Amino acid sequence: DVCLNSKSCARVLKNRTPQLGVHFCIDWDSTIWQLADISDICFHAGGHNSLSVGVEINSAHALRHADYYIGKGAPRPIWEDVYCHGQKLKPFLGFTADQQKALAALWAAVSHAVGIPIQVPNSPNTVDPACASKSFSGFCGHFHVSRRKIDPAGLDFHLIAEMANLIKTQME
Repeated sequence: DVCLNSKSCARVLKNRTPQLGVHFCIDWDSTIWQLADISDICFHAGGHNSLSVGVEINSAHALRHADYYIGKGAPRPIWEDVYCHGQKLKPFLGFTADQQKALAALWAAVSHAVGIPIQVPNSPNTVDPACASKSFSGFCGHFHVSRRKIDPAGLDFHLIAEMANLIKTQME
């Protein structure tokens, strides 16, 4: 979300013109905040809003913010050698293992609640034609929908899906 925490992310989204929003934020400490009912349309994904549940995962992204998270006792991994849309990105602050576990739990809960299948695009870190054309049903990132977006590059969608499927199995 490129903010220091989910509270600031929610404030930034609310103050944007036009007003933007997401359904969930996963904070720096892995707390999941629900900002809107999943039956509501939030404006976060271009023309995909009526078809999607929006999630922001907190990370200020820029390396200059590393000390903020260290001070919180939740240091960020530095992700290097990450490519998006065929281009190598500069090193950046990635997501913690706990945030990724929280994301997997959220995927499992959303899948269980509304039937979205726990499947992910096969296009790693680039636009996926099925996502861009709105024919995909599952979990994807902004970069899967638009070449203008790079988030959440570096996130292992297949690993998160495996974790989410395990959690969902335990829920049933």
